[in-house]
Amino acid sequence: MTAKGKIALAKKLLAGQKVTKEEAAIAFMCMHCKACEEICQTNLELMNLWDALEKRLKEQFEFPEAQIQDFLKKVDDTKEYWDMVERNN
Repeated sequence: MTAKGKIALAKKLLAGQKVTKEEAAIAFMCMHCKACEEICQTNLELMNLWDALEKRLKEQFEFPEAQIQDFLKKVDDTKEYWDMVERNN
C-alpha cells in the first residue's frame, strides 16, 4: 500500500467508514522502512501516522502474523529489496 493509500485508509477510519479486513492486512504490511518519508515532498513525519493507524486497526482487526511472516520472507528473498537497502546505507 502506498503512503497515499494509507492516508486514505486513515481518513476512512476517522470518518467512521467501514474498513475491510483485507485493507487492514495490506496496511499492516508496511515495514516502516521510511522510504515514504524520504520521497515525501511535504516533509511529513509519516511514521507517526503509520503507528497511529496500526494502533487503530489493531483495535478492530487481528494482527495477521502468518501473512506478515510470509510477506517478510518474500521480501527477504528479493534481490531488489537488498539493492534498495544497500543504496540507503
